Amino acid sequence: MHTFTGFTSDTNTLRDRAAGVECISGHTRLLPILSASGKQAGVRVVVYVGEVFEERVMQAHRLADAMSVAGIKLIVLHDTAEPAARRDAEVFRNLAKRTGGCVLPFDASAPGRLRDILSAVAVYAVGGEKLLRERRHELAGAVPLLENLGKRG
Repeated sequence: MHTFTGFTSDTNTLRDRAAGVECISGHTRLLPILSASGKQAGVRVVVYVGEVFEERVMQAHRLADAMSVAGIKLIVLHDTAEPAARRDAEVFRNLAKRTGGCVLPFDASAPGRLRDILSAVAVYAVGGEKLLRERRHELAGAVPLLENLGKRG
């Protein structure tokens, strides 16, 4: 993560920006994302796709709590294929739970599932739970998202 762009509702602009995203291995950078997102007006949902957490947990808790106060949900798409990633599952669950968000499994070998989940998250970010429930029959990712949002256990 090195650049934040302006928010856009133009799907072509978003597609082009997303196509330019490159993944570079290294330490996770979730905390700067949470911090910057909390300072942006109009943010309702932050989606993080990752496998491990390598930052300060207490700082992450503070940022997640601030997101909750601001009404911003954290949704983590967690890839647990690597054993090292499984140890961090509880950290991600705790951060998401603090915001009323959730953790959903992510598997890089299933791009269709990722598309389904991100489509449901986009509907949720725009219209909230009400719109997501209305569209749950046409969005394959809506049901798992609805089942996990705000889960306290």
